Amino acid sequence: WEELLAFYGRSGGGTPVDLAGTGFDAIQFVRISLPEGGSAIEIDAVADVRAPSTGDVNGDGATTFQDVLEILAAWETTGPADLDHDGEVGFSDLLIALAGS
Repeated sequence: WEELLAFYGRSGGGTPVDLAGTGFDAIQFVRISLPEGGSAIEIDAVADVRAPSTGDVNGDGATTFQDVLEILAAWETTGPADLDHDGEVGFSDLLIALAGS
């Protein structure tokens, strides 16, 4: 919680919290409070989501053998399997997928 406060402090006016910027891969609860003398809290939405898997080529939310197969099928091309964004699918992309599984 302290890390989130360091990012957003006592911000008002609709501050979103994105896990990718916090270094956390998951949260279990969100504390929403109104300081004494405050007027109102408005909650537009709450979503329970996980950060994407690093090696998830096909977007199914997990790094699996299917992602490895897609990397191999896209070898020396570009596209979603180019996990390191160097312009070509290769060995480093395969290593990223294997580390993310």
